[in-house]
Amino acid sequence: MRRGDLAAARRQAGQALDALGAGADPASRRDVRLLALAVSTAAARAEGDHHRADSLLPALEGAVRDVVAARGSDHPASLSALVTLASAESASARAAGDAERSERAADVLAIAAQKASALMGPEHPQAVSATLALAAAEYEAATGSGSPRRVDDARELMAAAGERAGALLRDTGANTEGSRGAVDAGHPGVVGSARPTGAASDAGATVEEPGSHGATPPAGDPTEAELALTRDQVRDALIPLPSRTPRAPVLWGRLGELSLQDFVRGGEPHDLIAAAEAFEVAFRTPGDTAHWHRWRLLYGHAKVLRHEISGGAGLLDEALELLTTGMASLPPGDASGDGLRELGFRLLAECSRRRYEYCRDHPGLRPELRPQDLLDLTLRHHEAALAHVPPRTAESAAFIETLGRLHLERHRLRGETQIPATTGRATPSDGDSATEGPVDSDSAAEGAWGALAAAAYAHGLIWRETHDEAHAAPADPAFAVLVSAPDALERLSPHVLDTLGRLAHHRGKARSDRATLKHAITLMDLAAQAWPAACQEERAASIGLQVQLRRDLFRARRGTRPDDAYEGTRAVDLAELARELTTEPGLTASAVVLDSFSWNTGREESGHARLSAAQIAALQAQSCLSGGDLATADHHLATATGIHAAFGADHPARLEMWLLLAHTGILRDSLAHRLGEEPTGHLVAPPTPAQIRQGAARLSGAWRTQLLGETAIHLLVGSDEGRFTEALALLREAYESLDSSDDAFLRYAYYLGSAECAAATARYDRAERDAGLDSGIRLLRRAAAARSGGPGRKGWGSVMIALARAYRTRDARHLDDRAASLRAGLAAVHALATPPVLGRDRPGHRSPGHNAVVARAVTAAREVAAWCCDDGELTEALYLLDLWRVLSLRGEPTGPPPAADEIGRALCASGKHALVYLAPATHSHVGTALAVTAAGQVRAVPLPGLTEDAQPFAEYARGASPGAELLSWAARAAITPVLTALLPGCSRLVLVPLGALSGVPWHAARKRTTRLRRRGGGYALEAAEFSYAVSARALCDAAAAPRAPDGGPPSAPAPVTAARDPKDALSQLRTAPAADGGVLLLAGPASYHTDDFGRSELTLPEGPLALASVAEAIRHSGRAPTAVLVTDCHGDGLTSGAEASLRLARALLGAGAGAVVAPLWPVRDRAKSVFLHLVHHCLLTQDTTPAAALRRAQLWLLDPYRRLPDGWGPDLAEEASRLSADDPADWAGYVCFGP
Repeated sequence: MRRGDLAAARRQAGQALDALGAGADPASRRDVRLLALAVSTAAARAEGDHHRADSLLPALEGAVRDVVAARGSDHPASLSALVTLASAESASARAAGDAERSERAADVLAIAAQKASALMGPEHPQAVSATLALAAAEYEAATGSGSPRRVDDARELMAAAGERAGALLRDTGANTEGSRGAVDAGHPGVVGSARPTGAASDAGATVEEPGSHGATPPAGDPTEAELALTRDQVRDALIPLPSRTPRAPVLWGRLGELSLQDFVRGGEPHDLIAAAEAFEVAFRTPGDTAHWHRWRLLYGHAKVLRHEISGGAGLLDEALELLTTGMASLPPGDASGDGLRELGFRLLAECSRRRYEYCRDHPGLRPELRPQDLLDLTLRHHEAALAHVPPRTAESAAFIETLGRLHLERHRLRGETQIPATTGRATPSDGDSATEGPVDSDSAAEGAWGALAAAAYAHGLIWRETHDEAHAAPADPAFAVLVSAPDALERLSPHVLDTLGRLAHHRGKARSDRATLKHAITLMDLAAQAWPAACQEERAASIGLQVQLRRDLFRARRGTRPDDAYEGTRAVDLAELARELTTEPGLTASAVVLDSFSWNTGREESGHARLSAAQIAALQAQSCLSGGDLATADHHLATATGIHAAFGADHPARLEMWLLLAHTGILRDSLAHRLGEEPTGHLVAPPTPAQIRQGAARLSGAWRTQLLGETAIHLLVGSDEGRFTEALALLREAYESLDSSDDAFLRYAYYLGSAECAAATARYDRAERDAGLDSGIRLLRRAAAARSGGPGRKGWGSVMIALARAYRTRDARHLDDRAASLRAGLAAVHALATPPVLGRDRPGHRSPGHNAVVARAVTAAREVAAWCCDDGELTEALYLLDLWRVLSLRGEPTGPPPAADEIGRALCASGKHALVYLAPATHSHVGTALAVTAAGQVRAVPLPGLTEDAQPFAEYARGASPGAELLSWAARAAITPVLTALLPGCSRLVLVPLGALSGVPWHAARKRTTRLRRRGGGYALEAAEFSYAVSARALCDAAAAPRAPDGGPPSAPAPVTAARDPKDALSQLRTAPAADGGVLLLAGPASYHTDDFGRSELTLPEGPLALASVAEAIRHSGRAPTAVLVTDCHGDGLTSGAEASLRLARALLGAGAGAVVAPLWPVRDRAKSVFLHLVHHCLLTQDTTPAAALRRAQLWLLDPYRRLPDGWGPDLAEEASRLSADDPADWAGYVCFGP
């Protein structure tokens, strides 16, 4: 153990414990067991195996108790044992970041040190050992306390302990290894500690090195022979060396360097510990030569690495001091050639950033440090590091991204920026801001390119958050220079490329600047390629923006090259049309798979078996896709495509099989997009015109029409611009051959009308454009007005939404177009949301493809609602937003969306002041908060920042933990504007966040503040009470439901019962008395399954319990609970946890529950237990609603001066004391659905 061979120490200690066995030890063996356990614990801790070290603590404590019981608490061996246990407890607390346990361990060490000094004298080895252990523990506790005075006191204590150890070593004449054994015998928690040796060297004796020959070099410089020694040789040279020899500090410095090298090259944690301890001894008597400046930087590096493992701001302070001193003392340049200066710049940047983040995330712990000043220092160090790291590397790209984010934080913190000018040249000195002067390719090659990219990225981030043109315009000069270095550009992260591309798009579009738009295309193309596989949504967004970019580029070119503008605009419009048509339910919901037309002609062929196998494989793939099984579907598709490839070019079934595979491929890519997997594109190549006409020539009547129409549709969806005219001709031929009563008439009318309008929009000539739109509108109007049509007919809603879009696209000189667009859009939404169209022609029955049809209705409702807000039709917008919410829940609606006056009455009955919808922005409309007050008034609050691609929200949606950035974004984007518009009159709000916004903890939105955390610290729930509604219709139904006469809270809880079997659980629910505060606890986890029936179930030890059965049992009991508390709720991959909670709440509220408290994300067990006890306590002891009880529980956790409720046991009190309000993941996850 003293040699640092942790593996051997652990092995020998384990053998000793095995030999001792599990029984009681005789008196002669107690010390052996104690020593073996102490070594095992210390070795595991040194190796970073904190779990094993903690698991050994109970046995170590038992061994200490045996020694103390046998010998008495004042015996030297007992004191040594107590020091051993307290040191191990201190190390465990430090690893867990538990300051309270660290303090307790330090108290025990202080008592042991006092007793040892009093009983044996302060110079006794055991007293010295106890004092050293106390000094180490006190210093660790002091560095985490934030008290400078306490840190100074701890340092004085360490110095005094070192003096005692030094005196002891001088008196005994012990060498380094002997002293380590003498001191560490009573303190095995400090592995291989070199502090006694350092203390001895402080005594100042000058003993010549034995065996030295020739002239002795200066004390601070290692000889060439010493530099050639290996780590083991240096360690061996130190063993016989007297502690006060001038060569000792040099050898300790060399040992630290070699140990650190071993760790960095893949060594074990004990290598890092050995390096830190060796440097600590060496720097007790430091030199002032080149090697010592080097060791200062390496010592700082070791402290940074230790901070990464154990945390604590004290190590960062010490590292910064060492690094700053070392960098200031280095000679100009980097003569060593080993990148030491570059390492110093990187470490200063990293260390300053970590210290700033620590102080930012722990406000008040370091009051002497101002976050603003720390952030400014961090920016300076990062600018210096960027100027010195090799350009065009992944490392420089990381600094560019970090610099941009730091500038964004500075803007949030100070409200102003100091971003280097994007027209300046970055200097090579310590990262100062740019100086005026033009930017050229030479400066880019020398490092100015990185500074320019960082500045442009910072402007882009601030612009994306604030939409302030003052931060968009300064980036204009940068784009050309950035794109001129493609090898450097490709190194940037996709986040940087995406932001720069969006900024360039914005600036180029605003100024019709074709060059900037081309740069934006380059940037977005690189971003789309750079997104990793796990970021499919981001990649899709980047690709989608490229289409709009090309559209804007060709629009900017109109007037100079009209032919090119026409061709290019036509191409991107067709690509956009293809994406729109892909979502059309007539395509994805056409569950009737095309039979092989060759079969229907009655002609048998030799390849009949192969054709049958291919069709069966495609049908099996479709079945797997409907169940979400992408891997198995791909297996079946591979079989079908293989058979298709084996068909000859003139095979009569080749064309029909292509249609089947093309349709299945669309279903496959739709599921892949939802799962974040890669799309396949074309499974097989589209048929040639000759093959299409050859296949059509074999058929007649309805079969020929179907072949032409389906082939044309799939060619349109394939977005092949070269086949567009051909596809349009085929589709028109099929459409004109149909009667209006034919099932395919409206389907083909939708595709043909949409395609004609899209082609017209892309035309350059104004007259041709208008004529094309008029033609498409006439076709769509004729289809919609056909006698056999109407809202109840499948496909009519799709035709109407296409007509509404066409009206809205046509020029403003058609005065009635905007109103006609709204009328057609509303009619389309009504038609798409009609039960027969949704596939619910019978209660509880859903047709195949139901989810795809619902998605189409939701998209239409969202789109038309945005139009209504633009046109000031808020009553219609209210209807559509609630319809959007109801359709998204995948259940049977209980009635139509309520009007504003009905919502107002429900709010009054529930004691609420306003219901607020939060609708995210679309590609063409800003986000909106639509509020309905208790008086029945409707008002809209525009929210331009409420976008689903906002960076904090996008990171959260990908699974990041909800942190300060998300809460700050929620406040800026929505809650602050809403509260400003509604307060003080409306302080009890019911939120209905729509779409993906339903997963955000809006009640925890918080303005960023640097003040000490306290009540009134800027959280939204401190200013208002928030609950969440499943929908406005659900709120009105709950308000109108009859109340149970005995619905008040009881005075005492009912006995707690638990059920493992689903049948027992249902029986208890049906017969349970109306007590326990009317509270039902579902200690799940509950899970939601995304399928055509949206199953929810509770996982019990002996099987799943369907939530539909729970709801039915609640109805059967005749007394619905006041509140249902749900511990966990999980989706199935296609459905998030927040969506699962929402749909679970819908089922329970529909069964009569007064309110449902459920989590938006998985909450840690410790926080979950405390939080649900708090909510239940508030419901049981206070006459309050579930929403108010939830808010009081959250405010209690936010209160730094909180007091535990009466009656809580010690275990629950201990768990509550360990919760921190700084982590919203512990307290913000639970929301209340209902009043």
